[in-house]
Amino acid sequence: MKVIAKIKAQGAGYKPHSNEWNVMNQLIDIVAADEAAADLVEKDMDVPEMSIKKLVAEITGKRMADPVEVMKAICKFYELEVPGELPPEYWRHEMAERTEKTAVPQPAAKKTVVSFMDLLGGAGK
Repeated sequence: MKVIAKIKAQGAGYKPHSNEWNVMNQLIDIVAADEAAADLVEKDMDVPEMSIKKLVAEITGKRMADPVEVMKAICKFYELEVPGELPPEYWRHEMAERTEKTAVPQPAAKKTVVSFMDLLGGAGK
């Protein structure tokens, strides 16, 4: 999505897994799960007062620890409808896709056939 690239560009430089990075990624989760939210956020991001840096400053300034409260604050900032639950973590999905593409195929494990007689110690041979 174009909006995700735009969010990442505006949030470039945030240390991975920092509070700022987490806010940015929670916004990405919201827009990845809701196309209407993505359209609104993409338009708003061109306004300096609605940039990622302003969003992050506002959210981190409130020192919220609850992800649901952070989601509500993000939605309030961009005037989005609040989802009923936290959307899936887009960055984890993105990471899994990247890993899948770069994973080295492993050879199939050799199957060993064990008969019931083998378990009895070869009785009857």
